[in-house]
Amino acid sequence: MSLKTFAPALALLLLASCGGGDEPKGRVVIDLNRTTAAVMTVSSQLGDSAVSFSVEPDHDGVYSFATDTLTHDVYLASIEGCESLVIPMALSPGRGQKICGTVQDWLSMAASDPETRALFSVMRLFCGLESDVDSALTAADIKTPDGRQVVADSIIGFRAKARQSAIALLSQLPDSSLAVASILGIPGLFDADADFDLMEPRINALAEAHPSISLFVSQKERLSRVAQLRSLRKRFKPGADAPDFLFIASSGDSLSLASLAGKRVALALLPDSASMQPWAKNMIDILAADGARVLAQADDRTPLPQKNASRGSFRRIDKSTELRLFAPSVIVVGKDGKVESLNIKR
Repeated sequence: MSLKTFAPALALLLLASCGGGDEPKGRVVIDLNRTTAAVMTVSSQLGDSAVSFSVEPDHDGVYSFATDTLTHDVYLASIEGCESLVIPMALSPGRGQKICGTVQDWLSMAASDPETRALFSVMRLFCGLESDVDSALTAADIKTPDGRQVVADSIIGFRAKARQSAIALLSQLPDSSLAVASILGIPGLFDADADFDLMEPRINALAEAHPSISLFVSQKERLSRVAQLRSLRKRFKPGADAPDFLFIASSGDSLSLASLAGKRVALALLPDSASMQPWAKNMIDILAADGARVLAQADDRTPLPQKNASRGSFRRIDKSTELRLFAPSVIVVGKDGKVESLNIKR
């Protein structure tokens, strides 16, 4: 039997041996078939409390450790002297599992635990993508514009292919699986804004199922901000009806959408002067110079154009909470009473 045909056969044999028999009670058993006797280091990856410990093989060459004091988390096992080898594991207190394989063919490792098996699939996907990207970087001369374009197109293609595989994996897993977090965390595959509908229910499920992992809570909060941003873009998309508002100027004048009908208006909710961004100041200056009426909610230290600009506060305006959250926020309304653009913190 050739080495090419032997490797898959070995993988099937290891899978059978990992799946058979009783699961170890409260212990993780990692059998690397005596292909190494080096020290193994196991480290937690997601939880707030960094856990790390070392394991040596027993007289049979098998690594084993108890899970009774471990928190539910993704752990990585690495072998001293084999820097490229990592074994991902989903571990829970008191739950045991078997992992089998060899150092030489570690991407074909097998596990009795379904969540750890899912992590193996993620690992293979990630390693395959890394290998493809490395090959793309040498596919053309990046010192030339054409070469850089070839490399960029290749990487985009590889990421698109990996993304399809990642989405297929996600469809097979419960939203609360820790393997889902590993998939969503693969660099370059998912974007919180563009992939909001795919990510939001899964991050919410992870945060609910694993409240002790603050990473998921912070990701949930981040997606909440993305949801608010998407809501703003939908409400103030070009061509939408202008928001009704009531603006009280420092002079005491009350200005509303009706009182400024037929005029081009910029509605600006600005942060304090220390947080003001150059693009917002430049935009307001240009709008005022072009004859637009600028209504700005800003502190006294924020400079405004001397002409066509009023300082004050909005007593009423749609989505005021979100607009303040993403300040500087500038809504430009045309003479026809339709939104021209929404410009928010970049």
